[in-house]
Amino acid sequence: MIKKIAIGCGLAVLLTGVAAAGLAYYTYRQVSATFSQFAVLNETPELEKSVRNKDAYVPPASEELSEAQVEKS
Repeated sequence: MIKKIAIGCGLAVLLTGVAAAGLAYYTYRQVSATFSQFAVLNETPELEKSVRNKDAYVPPASEELSEAQVEKS
């Protein structure tokens, strides 16, 4: 009887450990992906320096873009 309880508890601990390891791996993957996306933000100053057109945007009076303006962007 005690042997069966010990085996049941061992299996419960094993399954809990496997579930915890899976959760830890999933969390690690999500956090590392998020941090890698934040690392891209370090490139922002270089991208801003490479912008050539620094004129302020003036919206058209009709508030509609022309075909040329759409193609230009």
